[in-house]
Amino acid sequence: MAGTPVDYTMEVVIPSSSSETLAPERIQFQPGATSTKVGGSLDPGQVQRYVLLAAAAEQDLQIRFLTGFGVTFVVFGQDGTILVPDSADATSWQGQLPATQDYFIDVQSTLSTPTNYTLEVVVP
Repeated sequence: MAGTPVDYTMEVVIPSSSSETLAPERIQFQPGATSTKVGGSLDPGQVQRYVLLAAAAEQDLQIRFLTGFGVTFVVFGQDGTILVPDSADATSWQGQLPATQDYFIDVQSTLSTPTNYTLEVVVP
């Protein structure tokens, strides 16, 4: 019935992460360059965080793996805005940045063995 109070209990569970996030690395471009490459090796469960400092609102951003199997990335702003969620299992993305701020790219391993990768970041 509408308007009748109902007793209920809600449980919220936030799972603990078994991922190890490595120290953030700044994404740097050579003078006059519009693209750069970063990469490395990840052990199972590791996450490498990259930081794109002070990216401008409405700036285009392209991200893609050039090499690597079993790696995905998420992208989010310093203000918490999620551009590419974990559920996307992204290996490439292209879009426009909504605000001027720092943006973070977390590269994640999905394998049970170490994996190498190369990520290209383009700001045309």
